[in-house]
Order: sequence, then structure tokens, then C-alpha cells
Amino acid sequence: MYNEYKGYVQSRGYKGAKLEQEITCATTKNYDHAQNKNLVDSDILTKDDFTVSITRDDTTGAITTATVTNKTSKGAKYGKYVGGVLANEGDVVYSDASWTNYVNALAEAIEVAQEGTANISKIYTIKPKTLSLQRALNLVRLTPSLFRVR
Repeated sequence: MYNEYKGYVQSRGYKGAKLEQEITCATTKNYDHAQNKNLVDSDILTKDDFTVSITRDDTTGAITTATVTNKTSKGAKYGKYVGGVLANEGDVVYSDASWTNYVNALAEAIEVAQEGTANISKIYTIKPKTLSLQRALNLVRLTPSLFRVR
């Protein structure tokens, strides 16, 4: 019965526009979905502006290390690009655990978007993870230049 039903199912194809928008929001400095004022197309980072390297555990498939490299000279929304590689440096530094989780989720999202073959289930698993990890970045240090004296 299942095989007969499966024969009628049609693939919805790649549905990654929302994931790609999330990648732009997570990487473009001063970008906000609701208020993307003051940005021109040349300021915006897209999936094609990056290369990623992901190493996975052979048994579980979990990401053990990931790097995100920016192929442009545009700045980072979080962290800083050092030699093109996204690093936990700059005026704001995040906890190691939250930074690693953020980079891993971002790398996976970029990888899926660049492949352009993920089904809707995969997209809707990765997109919320990327968004929630942006919110979960834990500040470790703010440099004094970020404080205003009134």
C-alpha cells in the first residue's frame, strides 16, 4: 500500500528562500528582516559569498568542527573575519560554546542552501536552529568603547 501511495507523491523541490534569507540576516552587518533600511544590495551577504568546511563525527553525523569563510570584503554581523574566516573576535566576544554552536549551525545552513537540494523538512529543521542560535550568542566581553557615559 505504501509503495502505491509513494508513486502518487510529487516532490516539492528545493524550497530554500526562507533559509537563504536567514543566512543573509545572520551574516550581514546592520541587517534586520523588518528594517533593512540603509542597506544596498552591495552591502548584503548571500549564500554565494561563503565557502564552508564541515567535519562530522563518523558515527553520529554530528558536526565536530566547522568554518565559514567570507569570499568578499564585507564585514561580519557577529564576530570578525580574520583572513576571511569568521572568528570570535572584535568589540564583542561570545562564550566558546555559544559561538561554536552558532558557527556550526550557520555552516550547515550555508551548505544546504548552496547544494540547493534540501527538501522542505530539512529546510524547516535548519532555519529555526540558525535563528535561535543567533539569539543564544552569550556575551563574554564588551570593550569599553561600546559603553556610553551620560
